[in-house]
Amino acid sequence: MKYKKLSVDLKTPLKKQLADLGVKSYINLDKIKNLHEPQEEIFDIEDGTEMLGKSPLECEKIFKKKGRRALTLIEALAIIRENPELLDEHFIDCTGSRDGNGSVPYLCRWNGVLLLGAGHPDYALRGYGSVSAGSPLKPLTLEKRVVSLEEFKKKVEKIIKL
Repeated sequence: MKYKKLSVDLKTPLKKQLADLGVKSYINLDKIKNLHEPQEEIFDIEDGTEMLGKSPLECEKIFKKKGRRALTLIEALAIIRENPELLDEHFIDCTGSRDGNGSVPYLCRWNGVLLLGAGHPDYALRGYGSVSAGSPLKPLTLEKRVVSLEEFKKKVEKIIKL
């Protein structure tokens, strides 16, 4: 499943967000490191379905080729808030984060309980998929706007001549 845009709660501490969502953590939250700065809004989000059965390291390579980025743990929580039933379908790797041992945090539902654990970045498990986001649209520079207007003007002139 894809989402166009989701807001990420960067103000509430991770421990509280997990508690509010009913997630039981099996990792040391103080040791979580992100591979990039989490964003307040994430765009063009893919919920891991497309990456099922691929290791987080393999997903990182795929994301790089596609111009996407792996979501951090705190960013992935935005997906769970939007669609808590997702973890009934498959588990998600938060490949944009690492725990103190270099393992990738994952979110799953086991026997009805939401869990946060961590696995080796080389492990590829059938029911797990890395979540990712695209880049937000970047504002046009003045030069690009002028070029766009010139191209638009040419198209209009062409239509008028027809």
